[in-house]
Amino acid sequence: MSVDIVATCEAASSSQETPVLAITLASLFAVYVLLDSLLAMSAIVRKSAEAEALSARTGIA
Repeated sequence: MSVDIVATCEAASSSQETPVLAITLASLFAVYVLLDSLLAMSAIVRKSAEAEALSARTGIA
């Protein structure tokens, strides 16, 4: 008695559906991370510009 490994693997592979939910959630998470990074970058640039303007007004080098 032997097990046909190739046939078993092919049957398992052909019966598996595309993980649509996992792909969708991963894509949404990637968009979230991108938007969060852009928001953080804009906050850092804004705070840096405010600090630079404040130091220019007060004469702090």
